[in-house]
Amino acid sequence: MKTLKVIVITGLMLLPGLHLQAQNLNYGFQAGFGISKPQLAENSFSSSQVFFSMASFNLNGHIEYRFPGMLSISAEPGFIRKGGAVDGINRIMENFKIQLNYVQVPILANFYFTDRIFVCVGSEFAYLLNTDGNLDFNQDAFTPFENNAFEVSGLAGVNYSISKRIDLGFRYNHSLTPFPDVHWTDIYGEELGQAKAYNQYFQLIARYKIKPDADKP
Repeated sequence: MKTLKVIVITGLMLLPGLHLQAQNLNYGFQAGFGISKPQLAENSFSSSQVFFSMASFNLNGHIEYRFPGMLSISAEPGFIRKGGAVDGINRIMENFKIQLNYVQVPILANFYFTDRIFVCVGSEFAYLLNTDGNLDFNQDAFTPFENNAFEVSGLAGVNYSISKRIDLGFRYNHSLTPFPDVHWTDIYGEELGQAKAYNQYFQLIARYKIKPDADKP
C-alpha cells in the first residue's frame, strides 16, 4: 500500500510537467512545390550545361518541440521527388527527364526571431524509393542511381507564420553526397571525362498545424 501511495503521489507531481511539455509540442502536415536541378562538380571535360530545372514536389508530416526562448527542433518525414531534365545530350537526342522519388526525413533546428518569423537549418536524410522518366531507350540507365540510394543533404530556409495554424516558407537544399558520376563519351563509347552530380532544389512550402503552439497568437 505504501508503494502504491508513492507511485500515485509521484505521478501527480509529474503531471504538470507533462502538460507543459505537451503545450510545447505541435504537429501537422505540409506540402511543397519547387524546382529541382542537379549540380555538376569536378567536371573534367564539358563546360556546357547538362542538367536543367524540373518541377519538384513533396508531402510530409511535421512534428516540432519548442524549447523556452527562440529554439525548436522539428522532424518532417515524408516523400519528395528530385532529379532534373537533360537537354538531349547536346541536342543529338530528344530531351529527357530523370525523376528520383525519395522517402525523406529532414531534421531541423528552428530559430524564432519573432513569434511569426523563423529560420530553419539542418540535415535531410533520404532514401531512393524508385525512379521514373522517359529513358525507355536505355533500360539500365537508372541502375547507378539505385546503387547509390542513400543521400544526406543540407537544408536552410526562412518561414513566416500567417496564423496560429498556418506557416509559409522558402527553402534551399543541396546534397552532400553525390549520385552516380556523369561520364562523357564519344560516339564510339570511349570515355572522355567525368563529373560528380549533386541533387539540389528550391522549394515553397505550406504547413498546417493540427495542434499549434499553445502560446502563439
